[in-house]
Amino acid sequence: MSPYDNNPDNTNTVVLAQSFLQPYLGYSFGLWRCPSDLSTAREGQTILPRVRSYAMNSMLNCAFDPGQYLMQPFKVIRSTYDMMNPAPCDTFVIVEEREDSIDDGSFGVDMWNEPAGLVELPAARHKGCANLVFADNHVEPHGWLDPRTQPPMAAYGFIDIPWVPGPPNPDVLWLRAHCTGLR
Repeated sequence: MSPYDNNPDNTNTVVLAQSFLQPYLGYSFGLWRCPSDLSTAREGQTILPRVRSYAMNSMLNCAFDPGQYLMQPFKVIRSTYDMMNPAPCDTFVIVEEREDSIDDGSFGVDMWNEPAGLVELPAARHKGCANLVFADNHVEPHGWLDPRTQPPMAAYGFIDIPWVPGPPNPDVLWLRAHCTGLR
């Protein structure tokens, strides 16, 4: 059993009601979950539907302070004014995250290591694609090319994302190019 199996955040709408987006979304909890996401989570001995399918780009106004790491070349985006390269039309804000990967509502992209690896897994429930919302408010699907982006699904709980040697994963390179830029 995974430590995320009994995580009440998987099935608890109280967390969503306390979100900073709640004043804009109200109690429309269905907006947090893709209609095609049929995933469930174990809560005690009960299996319940997950309440969300989406995660936010971890480089957007996160608590991470790049100033504490002098060698950190990537910017934490605090406002749209920070979106120069990539521009808002190329910076994703929200991504569909795979059900055995979603944990904290934040989607981390490995910006530092080579070859590029995955911190979390994007969903591929739309014929191998995930939908992404960009900072200019447009939505587009993106299809994943590398099988390392979609390893076998964990039966229940949270997947331990394997690091697979080889050339850089083109999907991670795409995510990097649409996550943040150099400061």
